[in-house]
Amino acid sequence: MSNPTIAVDIDGVVFNPQEDLLASANAAFNTDYKLEDVVDFDYRNFPLRVRNHFMYCWDSMDYYTLTPVEGFYDGLSILQSLGRVIAVSAPMRGHLHVTSKWGRLSDIFGDKNVVLTKGKDNVNADILIDDAPKYIDQWLDTERPIVIQARPWNEEYLDKMIQCIARETPYKVATDFSNAATLVEELLTNNVPKA
Repeated sequence: MSNPTIAVDIDGVVFNPQEDLLASANAAFNTDYKLEDVVDFDYRNFPLRVRNHFMYCWDSMDYYTLTPVEGFYDGLSILQSLGRVIAVSAPMRGHLHVTSKWGRLSDIFGDKNVVLTKGKDNVNADILIDDAPKYIDQWLDTERPIVIQARPWNEEYLDKMIQCIARETPYKVATDFSNAATLVEELLTNNVPKA
């Protein structure tokens, strides 16, 4: 595939804001939550007051304070050598969240390479890197290749998906961002049918 467009999810792939959310909750409620405690995207296993705290923090998150995941810039270089890389993410409600997210992503990916959308299946790209089960399912339905970023909150989903997958869509499961970039390269160059 010549000059493909590679879509990269942001929350949980480029940045891991869950660590900041947990630190904030631990400070507010004198708890000791860890990243492994986040077992789903809705935080259902946390008490209601902690879930509400997470939502408040999400809405007011300043992306300029977040550091990309380890290996991000090396992985981004690999992806940019393969084709056009676009940042794809869902907009949140909070004004600071949206403006800082857009600004920070524009700084990293360029103004014309940022897409804020509620659904990823309508994104004009050839391959996606994502961690959210909802968006993984949407993308798999389009039969375009995907690299799934393994995270504690999608572990149960991945176990079920891999056990009962009957799709012909090429996919790979990545352990970190550098690994995700390498797997994108494999999928694009070798057209690997399944993980």
